[in-house]
Amino acid sequence: MTNSKNPAFKLMIVGRRRSEMTLAQHRHHILEKHGKIVLDLIASHPDHAPRRYAQNRVVDGTWRASGSVGDPFALTRDFVTQVWFDTPAHAADALSHPLYKANLQPDEDRFVDQASVVKLAVREQIVMASPSKTGAVKVFVFFSKLNSVDPAGFATAWQDRGRELIESGEADTVQRYVQNLVMARPGETPWADAIDEFWVNDLAAASTLAQAVRAKITAPLLADGYLAQGSAFHLIAEESLLFAGAGVEN
Repeated sequence: MTNSKNPAFKLMIVGRRRSEMTLAQHRHHILEKHGKIVLDLIASHPDHAPRRYAQNRVVDGTWRASGSVGDPFALTRDFVTQVWFDTPAHAADALSHPLYKANLQPDEDRFVDQASVVKLAVREQIVMASPSKTGAVKVFVFFSKLNSVDPAGFATAWQDRGRELIESGEADTVQRYVQNLVMARPGETPWADAIDEFWVNDLAAASTLAQAVRAKITAPLLADGYLAQGSAFHLIAEESLLFAGAGVEN
């Protein structure tokens, strides 16, 4: 098991396609058109661009059994986009840059259901990374704590359960494991508080892993009073790492 010394700042965008688009049309647009715009921005203005950029096409998963009105995670998802920055200030600069406003932002409206999109700023911690990682299938698991639960206590319990799963050997198909702790603004209640992220080789391994996570992470957190029943859900996705970043580990 390895641990990164300096957790990275990352923006995770979890969304659905526009209602009039087929899944094939959406996937073509986000990868071939939107992805190209992002890469052009990175090449032309690297100081105002992401340090790393990945698209994840959702192919299976569950959704949240929520009683909250307007909960976007009570709907199925089509994609998880991940964008890395040096700091929150770097992200704010990139997202306010004239090229983003002129090119990227208008294009997002062409393929994203903006009414249900969720943007989560997270601190990622690499818990385990195999030097021979080849898998591009990922399992994302989203957790939302009860409002009455102390954030620090929840974070510790969630992190400990994830590490215990890896150390137990019951997740031996996992090639890489990242814990993403959501950075909530003061007074804000985010749609998720933590996101587990696992890399495996294929869809069968992803389905098996999702069951192990439910048994070894979700169920104990429920039993210990950190989560509400039905609040956790998972997505299985195929990753396209479009820009790994100069000198950055894949």
